[in-house]
Amino acid sequence: MLGLMAIWMIPACSQTESFTQRFYETYESYREPALGKRRIKHTDLQPLIDAVAARPGFEVTTVGTSLQGRPLRLISTGTGNTDVFLWSQMHGDEPTATQAIFDILNFLKSGDFAEEKQELLSKVRIHFLPMLNPDGAEVFQRRNTLGIDIICIMNIYSGWFCGTEGLEPLLISDKVIRRIPDEIRLVFRHQI
Repeated sequence: MLGLMAIWMIPACSQTESFTQRFYETYESYREPALGKRRIKHTDLQPLIDAVAARPGFEVTTVGTSLQGRPLRLISTGTGNTDVFLWSQMHGDEPTATQAIFDILNFLKSGDFAEEKQELLSKVRIHFLPMLNPDGAEVFQRRNTLGIDIICIMNIYSGWFCGTEGLEPLLISDKVIRRIPDEIRLVFRHQI
């Protein structure tokens, strides 16, 4: 979350210390209480995503489904010309970043730091894809339903192989993660 805020804090370095301190002091008020446990399942996220979809300034789109049929939902906000794409839980047993996404969404809906958020969201359009591997999350395992570590498929395109060559056409999450950047004029992409 702090990295995302750095996008708009860099030009305002003299105000950064004050902002950082105020943000740190209020962070607990943004923590999503529904996601406080270690194991998070896809069904835990759906009411939270539905609530975000009802907020003004937010758009929720289904961009695909997992191998077991769970919807992959993209949450977008902001009006800027720079697109930022953040996804989480590529590994089903690593829920911390999914929790962080919902903390960020709570921060964005709060009345706190209104001026700073308005400035940020006028410069960027942020796209969140929480829980890229919902099938793995369902059974709290790193790999997807096919037993494939999704990061290996992602890295095939970078020249790093780990025994999954030839399987990429089977991976819906891989297709989604490669298609979205083209559709949203992506500038920044980051797995959190």
